[in-house]
Amino acid sequence: MKLFKNDSTSERNSFISLTFLNVYGKIWGCQFSPNSVTSEALFATCGGYSCCVFDALTQDCIMKFEDGNKRDEFYALSWSFFEDYGDLILAIAGAMGTIHTLNLVTRSLYQTFTIPTKVRKSVYTLLFDKENPSLLYAGAASGKIYIWHVVPPSYGCEEPSLLRILSPGNKETIRSLTEISEGCILASYDNMLMCFKAKCSDKTLNLQGPVGVGIKTEENFIDSVVYVDNFLAVKTSGEDYISVFTLPPLDPFPNKRPIQFSFFNTLRFRKASREDVFMDGSKDGSRIVACGDDEGTIWLYDMKRLELEGKKELVPDKHLQWPKVDGINSLDEDCCINRVCFSPDSRYIVSVTVNNLVCLWAHESLDKK
Repeated sequence: MKLFKNDSTSERNSFISLTFLNVYGKIWGCQFSPNSVTSEALFATCGGYSCCVFDALTQDCIMKFEDGNKRDEFYALSWSFFEDYGDLILAIAGAMGTIHTLNLVTRSLYQTFTIPTKVRKSVYTLLFDKENPSLLYAGAASGKIYIWHVVPPSYGCEEPSLLRILSPGNKETIRSLTEISEGCILASYDNMLMCFKAKCSDKTLNLQGPVGVGIKTEENFIDSVVYVDNFLAVKTSGEDYISVFTLPPLDPFPNKRPIQFSFFNTLRFRKASREDVFMDGSKDGSRIVACGDDEGTIWLYDMKRLELEGKKELVPDKHLQWPKVDGINSLDEDCCINRVCFSPDSRYIVSVTVNNLVCLWAHESLDKK
């Protein structure tokens, strides 16, 4: 694992690049920990047969996990913090349909379990429920959603329980799972969105839905969805814009009728030659959406401006250009950003690429301290 420092600060954006991390392999996922038992700002990346956990404050790799057989390809990850126990775990999964959970307190493998299917189906997305940290949703290439109950390590060594398998009736690949309100999960398929609501008490799952969402595409598939403060940004492959919708009230949950999201506006983007470029939204109430492209640029949008711009298409507030650093000639290579993620306080952004590079960005106010 190589570490490169970027000392160029000639162009002072709101975010500046701090560090490059080279993890040797195409990187498909990244996500910050929602909380921690220490002062660390932890984020994880996954790709190939490995997963790495870094501390953004020190840029150190504090844990690395590898598939023992070196045959898996990890695509998805999700964190869960059990406040009552002080436990922090990370779930990862990928091409083999096997889910691993890592204990970040002991920095060791916690549990391994596999989705029950006769034919192995890739898991492209994972999501721990924010309100119930024991609920883990796994979206598979088969179009099914597996809902697991995972106990915290301090509770004991109880095996994860498979509570339900959701099969909406289509076999499209599930691209992402997004929590849009308490217990309401939005599943993004190739050409449509589905929504369901889940509550769990002592392994008893109360499930409503899934129901359809009035957003469909015909030719291009939905490759990314992000929810920021009642705005839902939906990115489809091959388009030069990102559609923005507003959400209707979801309490009570419309258990039998489709949910109609209202189109609001579009965000100007650049048509990319690659697919599956995933967005993320800020977590601190600042309402910023970030999206990478296939030239190494991160597009930042201030969603607060949407209500002020009226029907005018919203242009990005800033472009974070891929930095030039001695020792990395990345712009002459494939520099597609697969995913970006914000830290919980939105002071850091991580972007990961297909050319095995992780770039850590920090808000310029941190650089002045």
